[in-house]
Amino acid sequence: MKSFTLSSEEVRQHGYTHKIMVELSDLKLASSPLRLMTIKSGQVFRAAALRLDNVLEDRNDPQFKKCEIKLGDSGKHDRYLSATENNKHGTYVKYKAGNTVHAYTADDRLLLTAEVPATKSLSSLTHGQISIYVAIGDLTVL
Repeated sequence: MKSFTLSSEEVRQHGYTHKIMVELSDLKLASSPLRLMTIKSGQVFRAAALRLDNVLEDRNDPQFKKCEIKLGDSGKHDRYLSATENNKHGTYVKYKAGNTVHAYTADDRLLLTAEVPATKSLSSLTHGQISIYVAIGDLTVL
């Protein structure tokens, strides 16, 4: 997983302040939910978006049709993005955005939850990459 603070120019262009690239290995090796970043008390999340850079897929199992992604925190796993289908053999969503605004009064974590049917496993995925974009403000520095 790679995390970037976006440049001033990028923030002006689209409003997102951070980009998190979730690699296939992150999804396969980590237990769900996957911790993407630490949220500090006083920060405000203004928006979040998902871009499916490479569709999730198990090339050895065309019956693996469902892998849903949620984005949230420890209080609500889908606070920012509800279940979003991301599997090539299903009906996947390439782009999704949410505009839930939430101010944090205590430290927390931004979490990505990946859910697959009980008969399937994230570890069997052979292809995929997801980019998460978030817009964060910090009220402690105003």
